[in-house]
Amino acid sequence: MPASKPADRPLQRDDVRAVAAVAACVRAGDARLLWIAGDGRRALIEWAAGHAAASGFEVLRARPRGPGREGACGVLAMLLHREEAPHDAAPSAAVAEASAAAVARLLRSLAGLRPLAIVVNGAQRADAISLRTLVDLVAAPGDLAVLVVRGVASARDAALRDALARLPPGRPTTGIELAA
Repeated sequence: MPASKPADRPLQRDDVRAVAAVAACVRAGDARLLWIAGDGRRALIEWAAGHAAASGFEVLRARPRGPGREGACGVLAMLLHREEAPHDAAPSAAVAEASAAAVARLLRSLAGLRPLAIVVNGAQRADAISLRTLVDLVAAPGDLAVLVVRGVASARDAALRDALARLPPGRPTTGIELAA
């Protein structure tokens, strides 16, 4: 009989409760960043997305393939279900920043209509502009109902540490590190 893979790890009650508690806070208007790290994280990320949808959230999803493979703002383009147009050269930094700002305004508008859950599995492979834009949504002052769920390979991921450092003091975050 083959050994079970880490992805086959059953959901743990405490992990599910933690995700549900974070979603409840967001529904009450408190933006949150939830990160999930470790082997078997895909099942919990999928559960979080399903729970958010069942709770009335608009759920946007992205799964980056690797640094630079989607281009600047690649994850943001995925969230809007837009295929990256082929191009000869990467957009300038100014164009990429302007695009990210426009998408952030759109996401804020969506969150004003109903709670918004943004699910990025494989965030360690995402472009920096997209990740910064999503963290800035959570960091924004006010009562924006945004939940950003980031799946990362390890809690020691450099991009995750950078994201947490960008959040203002006192902004609640929740991390779930799954045991192997």
